[in-house]
Amino acid sequence: PVPESDIVNTVEQAFEFKEQVGYPLIVRPAFTMGGTGGGICHNDAELKEVVSNGLHYSPATQCLIEKSIAGYKEIEYEVMRDKNDNAIVVCNMENIDPVGIHTGDSIV
Repeated sequence: PVPESDIVNTVEQAFEFKEQVGYPLIVRPAFTMGGTGGGICHNDAELKEVVSNGLHYSPATQCLIEKSIAGYKEIEYEVMRDKNDNAIVVCNMENIDPVGIHTGDSIV
């Protein structure tokens, strides 16, 4: 599954998106380093604060807002493909930690 997402340029647009998908939401300001100005929102007060900060820090005055899937199970498949477009699954892995724990910090 792909989480619902949208690009917003105003706090009002963020609230319109929230009405469609509900909480929790992840806010990611455009063109910032290290997640500056972003965060996870669980209510209207957090959404207003995080989006306002994100729009302030984003040089493009934009934020990507996504429905949070933190806590879901993460399963990865490694696929090899040759020059003739033949593909084969060489392995699959289930991360022991749920989505939201950085993959590099997780046990597979």
